[in-house]
Amino acid sequence: MTTQDVLAPTSITTHPPTAKSDAPPRNTVSSMVVAMIATLMVMLDTTVVNVSLHATTARFGSMSNVQWVLTSYLLALCATMTASAWIIDRIGPRRTFITSMTAFLIGSVMCALSPSVWTLVTARAISGAAAGIIIPTSSVLLIRGVPRESLGKVQSLNGSVQLIAPLIGPTVGGLLVDRCGGWPAIYWANVPIAAVLLVVALRIDPDEAHIGHRKLDVLGLLSGSAAIVLTVLGVSRMGTTSRNMTAFTTIALLAIVSWAIFLLHIRRATEPLLDVSLYRNPVYSWSSFNVAVLGFGLYAPMVVMPLYLEATRHLDTVRTGLVMSVSGIGVIVAGVLCTTLMKKIGGGFTMALGITLSLVATLPLVWLTGTTSYLLLAGCLAVRGAGISLTIVPAMTRAFESISRTAMADASAQLNLLQRIGGTIATAVIIAVIHHQAMLVRGLSPAVFSYANIWILGATSVTLIPAFALARAERRCSEL
Repeated sequence: MTTQDVLAPTSITTHPPTAKSDAPPRNTVSSMVVAMIATLMVMLDTTVVNVSLHATTARFGSMSNVQWVLTSYLLALCATMTASAWIIDRIGPRRTFITSMTAFLIGSVMCALSPSVWTLVTARAISGAAAGIIIPTSSVLLIRGVPRESLGKVQSLNGSVQLIAPLIGPTVGGLLVDRCGGWPAIYWANVPIAAVLLVVALRIDPDEAHIGHRKLDVLGLLSGSAAIVLTVLGVSRMGTTSRNMTAFTTIALLAIVSWAIFLLHIRRATEPLLDVSLYRNPVYSWSSFNVAVLGFGLYAPMVVMPLYLEATRHLDTVRTGLVMSVSGIGVIVAGVLCTTLMKKIGGGFTMALGITLSLVATLPLVWLTGTTSYLLLAGCLAVRGAGISLTIVPAMTRAFESISRTAMADASAQLNLLQRIGGTIATAVIIAVIHHQAMLVRGLSPAVFSYANIWILGATSVTLIPAFALARAERRCSEL
C-alpha cells in the first residue's frame, strides 16, 4: 500500500464497500514472515551442524579437518557481513535476499552431496558467505512497510524467534542425524525451506528505485574483513595456543594491524564501508556495547549445559536437546512481556531485570552434581531462557529504534558482527576454562561444570553496568 493509496479521496464506485482494517498490507506481512523464517533457518543451520560433527568425522576421518566445516562457515559469514550494507544499498534488499538465498540453497546442496571433507568445507564457506548477507538483509525486509510505532513489537518478536534456534537446534540436529539419513540430512533440510522462501520473495513487491549509490570502500572492505576474520580465527584458537603459539601470535599481530588500518581509515573516509557515525547516538552505542558483552549470558551456557548433560549424565544428543529446549518456554513468555516492559521501564532496566533473572537461574548451577534433580535443571533453564530474552531482545530493539530506516542495513551488520565476535570470545573462554579445570581434576566431572558456571555468574554480573548505562542514555534522550 502506497502513501497515495492512503491519502486518495473516496470516490463513488459500483463496487461494494469493504470493511476498513488496521491489519498490515499483505506484502508487508510476507516480507516479515520471509525475514523471520530466513533468520531462523540460518541460525538453526549453525546449531544443527555442530551436532553432526561426530557423524561427519566418522565419514571423512580426521576431526582436525572436519573442524574446518565450522570455521570456514564462520569466517565467510563475518567477511561478507562486513560488506552487506553496501550490497543492500547497491541492488536493494529484495534482490540481495534472492541472490544470497539462492547461494545458500546451492551451498546446502553441495554440502549434502560432498564426496570429500574439503568439498564440504568449500560448500560450507559458500553457505556462510550467503548467510552473512541473509541476516542483515532480513532485518531490512523485516521492517518494510511497518509503522515506526510498531517497530519495537516486530523487533521483539524477531529477537525471540532468533533465540529459539540455539535451543531447539540440538534436538533437531540429533533427530536428523539419527533418524533421517545421517549427516547429509542436516543440509538437505535447508533445501525445501530455502526454495519456498525464494518463491515467496519473488512475489514481494520490487525494491524502490535508488537515486544514488555510495561507492565501494575497497580499503575498508579489505582491512575490515581481514580484522574481523583474523579476530574470530584467533579467538577460536585460544584453547589450542599451547600447541602452536607461533601461529596464534602471528594471527593476533595481523589482526591488530588490520584493526589499526581499518579504524584509521573509516575516521577519514567520506563514504566508509560501515557507518560509524551511528555510534554518536548514545542509545545506539550503549545498545551495541550490550549486544557485544552479552555473549557469556547467551553462548557460554549453550556450551556448558549440553556438555554437562552428555558427559556426566550420559544423555544422548536428542535427550540433551529436549532438556535444553525447556529454555524455550522462558524465551516465549519473556518475548510476550518484553515490549510491555520496555514501554513501562525502558530498555536498560528491562535488560537489568533479565540479567538478574539469569543470575538467579545460574546460581544453583554452581553446585552441580551427578544427581542434580532434572526438575531443578528444568526450572533454572526456563528462568534463564526468560532472562536471556529480556537482555538480548531489548538491546537489539533499542538499537534499531534509535536510528533511521535508511541506516538499518548498516546497523544490522554492525550488531550481528558484534554479537558474533562477543559470542566467539565467550565460547573460547569458557571452553578454555573447562579444558583447564578438566586437566586439574583429570576428567569432565560435575565440579568442572560447576566451576564454569561460576565464571558465567561473574561475567553476567558485570553486564549490569552497561545495562544501567543504557537506561541512563535513554533517560537523557527522553529529556531532550
